[in-house]
Amino acid sequence: MDYALITMIGLLLLLMFLGSPVIFAIGFAGLSYFFVKPGMTDMLHMYSHKFFTGMDVFIWLSIPLFIIAGEIMTSVGMTERLVQFSRLLVGRWRGGLAYVNVVGSMMFSGVSGSALADISALGPVEIDMMKKDGYRADFAAAVTVSSAIQGPIIPPSIPLIIFSSLTNTSVAALFLGGAVPGALMGIAQIVVIYFIARKNNFPANPIKALTLGLAFRIFYNAFWALFMPLIIIGGIISGIFTATEAASIAVAYAIVVGICAYRTLSLKQVWDILDRAVRTSASVYLIVGFASVISWILATERVPS
Repeated sequence: MDYALITMIGLLLLLMFLGSPVIFAIGFAGLSYFFVKPGMTDMLHMYSHKFFTGMDVFIWLSIPLFIIAGEIMTSVGMTERLVQFSRLLVGRWRGGLAYVNVVGSMMFSGVSGSALADISALGPVEIDMMKKDGYRADFAAAVTVSSAIQGPIIPPSIPLIIFSSLTNTSVAALFLGGAVPGALMGIAQIVVIYFIARKNNFPANPIKALTLGLAFRIFYNAFWALFMPLIIIGGIISGIFTATEAASIAVAYAIVVGICAYRTLSLKQVWDILDRAVRTSASVYLIVGFASVISWILATERVPS
């Protein structure tokens, strides 16, 4: 193996081991190749070329759109309604809010496809509820972060969209393949929480004075949020629309629900929604761009062969 390639891979692993952000680790590792490899300084323009062309893929327009849809859900109060619906389902069990955390993430993952969006949207609500109910802050944070990992697996998964673009694999097939493992991850987390809750005698958190009318009202309030993943995933798998079109429809659906059904979306919120979506999307796009450089280097060195 070429020593320049070894240097690049070694630097990548070293920077990640030292705790460097993934973006900088990938970016500096790819850049080091051009300075270590003899004669590659004249090809340095390929670094920026591959960086930008790596991000210039039509299907990746769905990434910021799915994130915007998730941010709109948060702003109009859909996430709180999902949390309340999760309490209705599993809140009465011992360790109820920990179960709510996992179930809420499973539902929200069907919209955003991103762990970052899941944490930023549901995390503050869930952690605050758990702390008020007597849970340790570190346990609440651990459950929130671990349950958010379902986001990149349960459709519409952003990593699966990226993988589909790079390998020319069917997005619908990947989504079908990710649904079951994502659900199994959630079930496994629920099983772990069950034993931890019994050991630490965690409290239940049922909805007080629950009646049939209140249960119906909670379901009705969460219905619009629950219906959204069905539109997205069902439309993609059935072939009615592509992943990018599904993301656009998700944004339009969230806007309509926010304005017409919940009546909580205002123009003042739009700027904050776009600001948060841009920050989250930028981190994903930077990783994709720098990874495209390394992918080109590996192909140039004939590593796949």
